[in-house]
Parts: sequence; C-alpha cells; structure tokens
Amino acid sequence: MKWIKIIAICILCIQLLSFITFSEDNSKYEDPHQSLPKIGEARKQPTGIDPQEGLDMPTILGGVRTEFTDQDILDFVYSNYEYPLDFSKESEYWNTSIYLRSSLLSQQYRDQKITTDNVTIARDWFNDYVEQRVDSTAPLELIGERENEKYFEFQCRNIRHPQHIYLIRIHKPSYIRFSEKGHVLGYLHQRPITLQNVKEFGEYHFYIKSYNIYGYKVLSSFSEDKGDSIVHTIYHTRVVGGDWGMCDGITLVISTYNINKESGEITRTYKNERGIQGYCNEGGGIIFGDELNNTA
Repeated sequence: MKWIKIIAICILCIQLLSFITFSEDNSKYEDPHQSLPKIGEARKQPTGIDPQEGLDMPTILGGVRTEFTDQDILDFVYSNYEYPLDFSKESEYWNTSIYLRSSLLSQQYRDQKITTDNVTIARDWFNDYVEQRVDSTAPLELIGERENEKYFEFQCRNIRHPQHIYLIRIHKPSYIRFSEKGHVLGYLHQRPITLQNVKEFGEYHFYIKSYNIYGYKVLSSFSEDKGDSIVHTIYHTRVVGGDWGMCDGITLVISTYNINKESGEITRTYKNERGIQGYCNEGGGIIFGDELNNTA
C-alpha cells in the first residue's frame, strides 16, 4: 500500500512538471490575433512615432500637410490622437450639444428661423424646448448659460441622469446664417473675412458635426487665400468598423470650406481621397480598397 502511494505521488509530480514546462514553452509563441485590436479598441503601441508624443510629426504642429502614407493613417487612427495642436475644438466635459431648430419646438415656432441676437428671444425658445421634454426620458434642468460671438448657450443636466450634460445652443445671425440651398452651407457674416476667421469657422463646424463619431481623426487643417475667396481644407479619416471576420475600412477624406470674401457664402465639398484596410476582427478579413471612394 505504501508503494502504491509513492508511485501515485511520483506520477502526480511528473504531470505537474510537464504542465509547467508546456506553459513556459507555450508563452514563447504569440497568438497572432492578440496583436490586432477588437473593433473600437485603440492599438496600444502604434508603429512609428506615437502621435501624442511625437511632436516632430508635422501634422501635430499644424500647418500645411497633404501627403500621408498608409502607415501614417494607421498610426493616427489606432491611437489616442484626435486633432492638431492648433485646431479649434471645445472642452469635452459635456455629453451632447443640441442646436435648436423649429422642428424641436412647439407649433407656434414651427415656421420661424431659430436664430437671433436677442438673448430674451433665445431664452424663450430654450424654455419652450425644455417644456417639450418634460415628459420625455431626458427632462432637462438649467445649470448655467453663456454667450459668445457665435451663439447663446444654455447648459443643462438630465434630471433623471444627472451625469449627462447637454449644451442647448442658438446661433446668432450676426455670425452665421445657415442655408438649405443645395450645396450652399450658409453665409458667414464676420467682416472682414480673413484666413484666421475662416479657419476658425471651418474647424468649429467640422468639430460640432463629428466630435462624437468614432474614427474621425484630423490629420491636417489649413486655410489658403484664393483671391475672391478663402478656402479651408481639412484632411481627416473616416472608419467603418469591420464586423466579425472582417476588417476596418479606413478612408482618407478631404473636406473643404470655400467662403466668398464679399458675400460670405459658404460652400462645403468632400472628396474621398483613398481607402485602405484597417485592422481585422478575429476570424479573417476582407480587403478594402479604392471602392471606398464611391461611398458617401
């Protein structure tokens, strides 16, 4: 009986030793999928210069840059980088910004242009909007307000979910009047129209339209005087996340704001410069190429 116990202990020791040896040897081999991020995850160690730390990367310092390699684009997309240092963006302590329009208000305001330089009128519209939400899942409570040259802003908290902050805004016609005329975005009323205020408007408009969209990274942003107009150009990415067994599709997009110096008319255009394949979800992948240029 004693010998049986000794043999059993020896067998157990051999199995334990084999398991440890196997584990050590197996750790030398990396799972190829471990180096690829899941959808929505940032790549922890992008190749090349870290966009947040590598200040010698030209686009981080602002200025004109129009050429980007595929690896440049991958490094920007799969990192914490978002904008050049001199890009006009806002504080991100809030969750949602809402720009009031007539369809969000009660019937008495449905035919009005919701834009004013009068704070009393702006406050009436705001109070009407809050009243429309009383019975909704997100009733609002005013916690502050401010104004600048662009808009009146009413800062609110969701009563049922106080951690959610909303900025309710009403644009001033003395700054911008938006239009619904086809390719015309609106009219900038600042005068004179300069490189600086065109840059500020282009970046402001781009930011409020894209700040919460995954995969939008601004690679370059600059203004140029074209004689009768000033053109602001933004090179940025757009990402379509790959589903199970597919790859992210990344598009390099060129957005331009052309503002006429005399009339202030703003036209905005987009050009899908090229598409590249991003990182793949587990299960294989498909190639994204120039066909991405046909997407809206």
